[in-house]
Amino acid sequence: MAKVKVKINPQGMQAILNNAKVEALVDREAKRIASAAQSQYKGPASTDAHVQGYTASDVQHGRYGRRYGGRPVAYVNARGYHGNRDEARNKTLERILLAGKGG
Repeated sequence: MAKVKVKINPQGMQAILNNAKVEALVDREAKRIASAAQSQYKGPASTDAHVQGYTASDVQHGRYGRRYGGRPVAYVNARGYHGNRDEARNKTLERILLAGKGG
C-alpha cells in the first residue's frame, strides 16, 4: 500500500479558521453549552449584583493556532461563588460536555 502524504495549505487553513461562519458556529455552540449548563444550575441567579451560574464569553481570536492566524475561541465557565460551588460539587458543565448535549 502506498503512503499518502498530506500537505496543508496555510493560507487555505487560515481562511477556513477565520471565516465568519466558523466564528458564528463557535459562538452558537458556546451559548448552547452555557444554556444547557444553566438549565441544570440549582443556585440563585444573582447575588449582590453578581451573576451566578454559567455563561459563555464572546468569541475572540485566541492564541490557539497562531501559526494559521489564530482561531476563534469562546469560553463557557461558572460565574460567581454559587456557580463555582455548583460546578465543584455537581460537575454540571463537565456532565453537559461528556453527555454531548447542549440544549
